Amino acid sequence: MPKDSFDKEEKVTEDYPGFVVHDGRVTGSITVGHSRLPLWCFINIMIDAGYFAAAEDYPTLSTHATAAEISSFLYDLLEHRREFARLLCVLADVERQEREAREREYGPKAVYSWGGNPQAVEKLRPALQQAGLGPMISIDPGNLPPALQPWYKDPESRERIRAALRHCLDELDRFEAEDQD
Repeated sequence: MPKDSFDKEEKVTEDYPGFVVHDGRVTGSITVGHSRLPLWCFINIMIDAGYFAAAEDYPTLSTHATAAEISSFLYDLLEHRREFARLLCVLADVERQEREAREREYGPKAVYSWGGNPQAVEKLRPALQQAGLGPMISIDPGNLPPALQPWYKDPESRERIRAALRHCLDELDRFEAEDQD
C-alpha cells in the first residue's frame, strides 16, 4: 500500500518500496529512497558501466538502493503489457522529444542554472569546462524559452498522453467486465 504524506501541499508517495516521488524535490522525479537522487541522474552510467561506477559518481546511491533493488524496479516497470506498455512508451516518447528539443537548442552537454546567483554560476564555469560540460545556460524559471518547455505544455503531447490513459482505463473496464461474467 502506498505511503502518502503532504507537506505544504507537496505530495510525497512511496508507491513502490524504496522509490519515492516528492513533488517538492528534483521537480517530482522518482528518487532512490527519501533522497534528492533521481533515477534519471545515474541510470545511463549504471547501464553503461555498472552499479559500482554509478555509486562512485553518486556516493549516496549505495545508502539508498542496491543494484538488485534498482534492477527489480526497472524490471517491474517494464513488465507491463498491452495498453499499459503503450502508455509507458508514449510517456517515454514525449520525454525524448522534450530532451531532443533541448539538445538541439543548447547541445547535449549543456548545464542549466535555474535562477540563482549569476556570480556563483560564473565560478562553476571552469569546473564544468574541465569536466567536458557546457555551455552554462542561465534560465529564468518564470520565462522558459521554447526549447525548455515541459512536454505537458505541448497540446499534442498532452493529447497523446490522454489517449493512452483512456485506453488504459478502457482496458481496466474490460478486465473488470470479464471478472463479472
